[in-house]
Amino acid sequence: MRPRRSSTLGDDPLAAVFPPSSTGPAAHQEVPRSARVVTVGVSLDPEVLERARNAVYWTPGLTLTALATRALATTVDALEHERGQPFPARAGNASLRRPVGALGAEPQDSTAHTI
Repeated sequence: MRPRRSSTLGDDPLAAVFPPSSTGPAAHQEVPRSARVVTVGVSLDPEVLERARNAVYWTPGLTLTALATRALATTVDALEHERGQPFPARAGNASLRRPVGALGAEPQDSTAHTI
């Protein structure tokens, strides 16, 4: 179990009333972070990010992670529905960049149109 981080706000005023418990149900069910979530870096349009942050702020219990997960799942479901079937699994640790010719286009010869 990871050590509890200290608050940057000082002592917890409720700690005297409700001391942290190491025997509660959460203590026995803790899952290593790497098994629960995967951190990825993405570039977002600043306006979209601001709207997402506003949605999280005004929706009790919602986190940016939960919102992003829900949005990605909904979008992938829609893409699979349009396609008529789920996407096949990638082979190994394939790159997540768009493969050359992914949309049916022929790869371009880099020497063909040199100026």
